[in-house]
Order: sequence, then C-alpha cells, then structure tokens
Amino acid sequence: MNRTIFETRQRAEELLKEAIAIWRQGAQSDALEGLEEDPVFFLLMSALAYQANNFDSELERLKTDVLEDYLHTLRPYGLGHAIPAVAVVKAPLQANIAELNVNANNLFTLGNTGYTFMPLLATKAVNLSIQSIVRLDGRRWKVSLKSPHIISDLSYFSFAIKDSIFSTLSVSIKGKVLPLISPWQYADLPFNECFSVDNLLYNRQQVFNPTPIGLDLFAQQNIRVYHVRPCNLKRFLPTETDQLELVFEFSEITDTFVFDKSKLVLNVLFLANVKQNTVNLSAKNPVFRVDSNHFLHLLRPTEEQLFGNVQIDIRHVAADRFNLGSLLRLLQSLIDKYDTDFYAFQALEEWKGDRTMTQLRNILAKLAEKVRNNENSLKSGIYLMLHRPQISSQENMSVAVNYLTTDGARVNSFLTRESVLQAAYGFDNNQIALIAPPTPGYDEVDKEKAKDELARYYMTTQDRIVTPSDIKHFCLAELMARYGIGKELIKSISIGHRPQQVYRGCGYEIVVDILLTDNTFIKRNFEILIPQVEILLSKMLQVRSTNIYPIDVNIQIDK
Repeated sequence: MNRTIFETRQRAEELLKEAIAIWRQGAQSDALEGLEEDPVFFLLMSALAYQANNFDSELERLKTDVLEDYLHTLRPYGLGHAIPAVAVVKAPLQANIAELNVNANNLFTLGNTGYTFMPLLATKAVNLSIQSIVRLDGRRWKVSLKSPHIISDLSYFSFAIKDSIFSTLSVSIKGKVLPLISPWQYADLPFNECFSVDNLLYNRQQVFNPTPIGLDLFAQQNIRVYHVRPCNLKRFLPTETDQLELVFEFSEITDTFVFDKSKLVLNVLFLANVKQNTVNLSAKNPVFRVDSNHFLHLLRPTEEQLFGNVQIDIRHVAADRFNLGSLLRLLQSLIDKYDTDFYAFQALEEWKGDRTMTQLRNILAKLAEKVRNNENSLKSGIYLMLHRPQISSQENMSVAVNYLTTDGARVNSFLTRESVLQAAYGFDNNQIALIAPPTPGYDEVDKEKAKDELARYYMTTQDRIVTPSDIKHFCLAELMARYGIGKELIKSISIGHRPQQVYRGCGYEIVVDILLTDNTFIKRNFEILIPQVEILLSKMLQVRSTNIYPIDVNIQIDK
C-alpha cells in the first residue's frame, strides 16, 4: 500500500515535533528557536517520513506475499483441478461374445471428435437380453433374461433401474438372494485400475493431499445403478443354462412406481472423459510440461521398486512462485524506492532522473493494463519433475511415469443426450446409447480469487470423515503410512452399525472390521500391536468425524 503525499507530509510534521520535543529536554534548548521553520531540517524530516512510510508499505507487501505463499502451499492441487465429463450408457455386447471384462483398456470415442472416454468402474458385461417382466405381487416382479451363450458368471454385472421412487432393492434366484452393491455403497464400488485405492494411496505419497476423484464422478450421477458382488453362480444355478429367472423385490414403492422393460437397463457403464498418458523422466530429462490437456493424477507404477528412492513431484510453475503479479509488484517496489531513496540512483552514470522514472512508470501502467486484459488467458503450467537420485547407481536411471488427463469443458459442446459413443472392440456400436443426461466437464480453476476461496474452504473442511468410503480410505492410508501394511495384506474392511455396547438404548455406534491376511510379516511385526492400533484408529476416526457416534475398530488376522 502506497502512502499519499498528505500522509507523508503529516508524518513529517509529527516527526519534526517529536524531535524538537526531545531536544528541548536537553541543556541547550535555547539554540532550538526557529527550528520549526528551517527548510533544510524539514526536508530531512520529510525524507525520513518517506522512508518510514515505505518501510510500512514493504512490511504490508511482505505480509501479503507470505500469506499468498502460505495459501499456495496449503492449497492441494486436487482442490481446483479439472473435472471430466461423464456419460452413463447402456452397452450391449456383440452377438458372438458371451461376456467381456470392462476395464481402463476399453476406450470409447465420442463420434468423430477424437475425444476419448474410459470406463470409470471395472465391471463385467454379459450378453443378456430381457425376455419378459411379470408382476408377481405388490412388491415383486419376475424378470426373465436370455443369452445366446452359456451364462457362467455374474460378478460385477451392472444394471440400472430408471424409476427411482423406491428405497431398497433385493434380487434373488430360486429363493437365494444375489449379493448387490447399491449405488450409495461407495466404499465397495469396483473402480478400475486408474481410479483404484492403490492409485489414491500412491498419489498421497507424491502429491499434497489429492482427492479421490472417482468417488466424486460417480456421486454426480443421479441414476440407480447396481452391481453384482463377486459370487459363485453355481450356488444359484447348479446346472449350465442360458436363461435366468430373477425376482426383483422393491421396498417403499408407491402406486405410481413403474417397472417394465423400458425401466430396466443391462450392462450400464460410467464413461469418464479421461486419457492415460506416459512420459519418461530421467537424469538428462527430469522435467516434463503437461500442456496437451488438464492433468488429473498420477498412476501407480507397475514396478514399484523403481520408485523406492525416487520422488516424482508435481508443480504448478508460475502459479505458486514467481508470476506476472509478482513481476508487477517488484517493478512497483522499484518505483517506490526511487521516491524514498532517490539519492541511491544519483551514482548511476547518464541517469536522466525523473524522465527515466516517468518512462518506467508508463511501462508499468501498460504492463498492468495488459495483465488485466489477458487475465483469463494467462494460465500456469503443470510440470512433472524427477528429483535428483540420492544413490549414485541411480544417476542414469529412467522412470516411466503414467498419469491421467482430461479435456475439461472442451468436450461439453459435443456431448449431449443424443451423442454417439463408439467402442473399439466387443460392444455393439449400433446399440450403445446414453440413458441419462451427461454431466459436463469443467476446466481447472485459474482465477486467484476462486483459488483463495477454495483454500479457505479447504482449511475448514480438510481431513473430515463423513461417509463409510472416507473411513475405508483413512484406514488404508494409516495402515500403509504407519505400519507398512499395504492393500495386498488387507483382505477386507467393512463398516457397519450396531447398538451401543456400553450404554444400552442411547443410540448406535459405528463398527469398523479390518481383516488382515495370514502373513508372516503381520504375525512377526504387527500382531502384538493390534490392541494399540485399534484404540489409535478409533480415536483418530472420532476426532476427524462429527464425533456424534462412537467408532469401534476391530482388527483380526484371517487364520
């Protein structure tokens, strides 16, 4: 903040009065008569006032820079990154294919645009068609499905119910209930390898607090999609068959609820506008700029040992260090220095004095105007950086880094309810169609004001645990970071509820059951710590949650 001429003159008069008041207390106070009107003395006091005001301005500017650096340091990249567009489609298989495992390799293309879409979930597409749907009673319908092939497996088979006016759904085969993953059971969703928990944990090692974007993309979809949990179909159908007789039972339905062939959709896929990329970082080429699309997150490497002593860093260069705003502030500081410490410029040869400074002020004004006019087009770059290896034997190493990008908002004008998505293999492209309005994509947040608001929101809400999925991810991250127990050593994590065991009738408590594999490492290094870890995780979860309900953590080894 620059002080006005009036403030500077006022400050000079105050300094003059303070100096004279101090001197009058000395032994030679008679020699101070008329000093108030001495022009030379007033000039010295004015120069001192200019310097004092400039010190205040520099201090305020320093405070601003420190706060901005703090916000940039605190603000995780995932808080303002781009959001991919998502389309929910029905994807029947070609007649000659019985089933197909759908994963990140099954890419879809949006018409002739070149925009690619990747399945968000790792599901199984089964060649089934609806033969009939017959109502049995007020809550149950019999659904007959047929396949041109023998039906061998239904694990992660997906279907959608278009009429959402019901509470819960139960599906049974010959009286045996088929295990389902409901739309609200986020912690059990079968995300593909690009959005899996492994990638989330890996990114938390490399990037400051990334967000599980896969959960957010799924939660945006307002459609009831169910997935069959892994199960042995022979328990339900002892003999081979190409037909299924399912009983759908709905709860809390109304008279307006409709369930027929038009309301049941098979082989439902969530397609996200993301693309997998690969770049090789080495000691000779340690920096790579991501400039084609918006960066989302890193993918866990296939050979983990390459990253044992190697740190991959993601930096928003020109946004968190020295950018155009910093350049303008530095130039303004130089001009302010001329006003307060002009004598320091006099030793320069061929210095033109005020004329040179006037030209510099004009240049500053033009630069500031250009920055304001191009504020929306000036974007910082995202760089992948390889840190210098600490071991001499790794100086010539090369690391293949995989990451995801998205087109952001560019795809929105081409993605509509009538859009055509084409698959490269396995699916019948003539029957692929959207079953719900697509959710648009968004570009990365680049306005400083919006980023500051996101940082403030993050400071008040970060590390909050609300959903069962939050609890599951927190336990996975803590077991990995504190005790070296990776996901491959954890057989399952289930979250449930039960009445409180201590105070009967006072509500319920949240129960977290963690089942570990029967492993030598766990028995030798971790089994003795289980009681302490249970208490630690319980308290950490309670502190990070709303703390309304007690949380009980139980850890067992599958023996």
